[in-house]
Amino acid sequence: DITFRNSLVNNGFDVMTLNIQEEGKIPDDLDILFISELRQPLSSEEQAEIARYIAEGGNLIVACEAGSQDHINPLLAPFGISFLPGRVMQKSENFAPSLVFSQMSKEMEQASGDFSWMNRWKYRVPMPNVVGIQYTATENVTVTPFMHTITTETCWQELETTDYMAKDAVLNTEAGETAGTFHTSV
Repeated sequence: DITFRNSLVNNGFDVMTLNIQEEGKIPDDLDILFISELRQPLSSEEQAEIARYIAEGGNLIVACEAGSQDHINPLLAPFGISFLPGRVMQKSENFAPSLVFSQMSKEMEQASGDFSWMNRWKYRVPMPNVVGIQYTATENVTVTPFMHTITTETCWQELETTDYMAKDAVLNTEAGETAGTFHTSV
């Protein structure tokens, strides 16, 4: 929104839509490629072009909608990153369990003082219908956890429930659901 002072357009960003299948190539002068909510898997040509762009120093941001993990995970596999199946849920008396509150990681606090105030003041980031992220060490790739679920709250990876607004969603370990702290941004 142009009236929002901190919007990307008001901070010098030019935003464009890119269709790799039509264009055939990611422009060399593109600074950041943002992929959001894939509705279908990427073709092998699209994956190869994105890999080329990244190998040549391009920047990539990926946002994953619950249900599209299988579409984006093949692209992220070479980096040791994958989105977990299902959604992360958080037990709450005041909110639906699909509304998860995340906090800044210690790694981000150390990497940038800009974020240290958020944990000091117990600032939380509401994330509805968030997907958990896992990662493993991969050669030539540094992954820094950015946000994770609040460690003092009961959070779990929900695999069964489809009514994410229902207050009665509960952890079911017999269905393969696991409780713990989940990365919500890396």
